[in-house]
Amino acid sequence: MNIDDRTIWMMVVIVVLFMIVVYCLFYIQKMYHKLEIAKSAPKGLSQQQLQLNAYERLALFTERNKIGNLITRLFQSEYTAKQMQQVLTGNIKEEYEHNISQQLYVKPEIWDAVTKMKEQNIYIINQVSSTLPPSANALDLNKHLLELLNTNANVTMNHVVLDALQFETKQLLS
Repeated sequence: MNIDDRTIWMMVVIVVLFMIVVYCLFYIQKMYHKLEIAKSAPKGLSQQQLQLNAYERLALFTERNKIGNLITRLFQSEYTAKQMQQVLTGNIKEEYEHNISQQLYVKPEIWDAVTKMKEQNIYIINQVSSTLPPSANALDLNKHLLELLNTNANVTMNHVVLDALQFETKQLLS
């Protein structure tokens, strides 16, 4: 079967047209979604107020999900290290899901940083937990996590994310 140049060009044109149609559909869907969000926003709230609220909620999320703060808030002495690991990582995931709608109001770079911070904190907890023996308890896990944080305060991205949130908030207000 020999395909001539004209057939190849026709196939290329069809593929390009298909890609344009798909792009347009995604663009229309995105615009429709933004319109729906704008319609569902509480009356009287400006875009700036919505953004400020989002930055505030993400700052709260960032503070609540510092590993030291999680340990203080969620520690139960009767837990095994594995149970404590599950509680810590589960809480991070739950709070992230609770705040997931905030991505609509903040810059994509900010949301990406928040997501990476969440993933990094979960990774740190899982890595430290994996170094402990099966008989370890929650106190052992928490102690190792706090030792890691004390020896390297910059091991998590929380401070970087908070700085970025503060910067964006100041930019929005000026």
